[in-house]
Amino acid sequence: MLFNPNVYALIITKLFLILFLWYIINGTEAKKRLIFYKNLGISTLKLYSYVFLIDCAFSILIYQFLIDII
Repeated sequence: MLFNPNVYALIITKLFLILFLWYIINGTEAKKRLIFYKNLGISTLKLYSYVFLIDCAFSILIYQFLIDII
């Protein structure tokens, strides 16, 4: 069931949301709050990538759980 078109739409939507978040943070002064991650040696690209992957994994698990209930 992982190859359901709804899952692809979910992943693409989350990718656009992460790109929008990156745009908002780079366009405002909120980038100063990411200094903590830079001090730990985590680049901005890694941070957004990890957030995207974790969010997609949880969303797919929740989606599959809801499909099994229905």
